[in-house]
Amino acid sequence: MSRLEEIKEEYRDAIRVIGIARKDIDYLIQQAELVEELKKQSHGIELNLLNDEVVRLEKQNQRYKQALELVEDELEYAKTTGNDEVRDMYIKNSIRFINEALEREG
Repeated sequence: MSRLEEIKEEYRDAIRVIGIARKDIDYLIQQAELVEELKKQSHGIELNLLNDEVVRLEKQNQRYKQALELVEDELEYAKTTGNDEVRDMYIKNSIRFINEALEREG
């Protein structure tokens, strides 16, 4: 039983003794119930936003990983060639892969 439910139960009879209008107490209880419901809804929205962010970051992480694998291959090829132009091409490809991964949105 929530604290609000406890209060509603405890003060049902006290309302008559205290002299507060029943409609005023009912209004306060409705407002408290609304606050509880809004808190639940906002928590659900926060979880959805967090989940969306996790998915976005996982995709971004995958792009970075793929780019690093491509760079590793390109630099390995660059090490094995004796031709400066070919080596420069592999290095430029590596830089391009990195830039593309960093610039792309999820």
